Amino acid sequence: VVYSNVYIYSYYEEKHPLDDIVKTEVRTERNSVGSQPSEAEPVKSDESSDEEKEESPEEDKEDEDKEDEDSDVIEDDYYEYDYYYRTTSFTKITVLDLTNRSSPQVIRELYIEGNYQTARESGGTVRMVSYGWMEVYGLRTWLEFDYSYWNLDWESPEREIIWMEKMNETIEYNDKIIDGTPLDNLIPRIYEKSGSNITTHKYSESGQGNCQDFAAAADGAGQGVTPILTLDLLEDPFSFN
Repeated sequence: VVYSNVYIYSYYEEKHPLDDIVKTEVRTERNSVGSQPSEAEPVKSDESSDEEKEESPEEDKEDEDKEDEDSDVIEDDYYEYDYYYRTTSFTKITVLDLTNRSSPQVIRELYIEGNYQTARESGGTVRMVSYGWMEVYGLRTWLEFDYSYWNLDWESPEREIIWMEKMNETIEYNDKIIDGTPLDNLIPRIYEKSGSNITTHKYSESGQGNCQDFAAAADGAGQGVTPILTLDLLEDPFSFN
């Protein structure tokens, strides 16, 4: 069993096999978008002439294509697109068959979201501790101030008042983001690679009773999760707790 730390961003010449799996595209409404449709939006009317009804299938197809193009333009006006990685740091576990030591064979590759901390292997079973920090899209880790704050004197008591107000607003905003985020997006996953196939194993679906033994300090400031795992590396299919 070989342990190694892997980072997606370290792959410069080619895309990492997990890139498309841990990357998510998000669509958000533009702030400038109003409730009224834009002028470019096609408007359908129930009234049509007999001549329009007798259009050929080719003309109908052209009209549909044109409407699709117009819809794409309008959608781009209403929304903006972004993407993010749920994590870029992995612990990779490679299981090798050394029956023929002159030609070792890879029999299993596991990518565990998070950094390796410590582990012990015995008879094909690994007990491991890792630390994973998951990226939650939309969370604010900073405070946004307008010019009224920066224009105040450094010693002005108004600065502290504004600071506390913004901090409470940001905490409330982040609480809403977290409350609306599925559990699976807040905790790490394990990816099993076999050839070109990748199987995703979720902590929230790893067996009865999993994700029930969770503890967090009331005053903790950590942003990640420390999983304590039992991995059955030689079992087929792969299982863990």
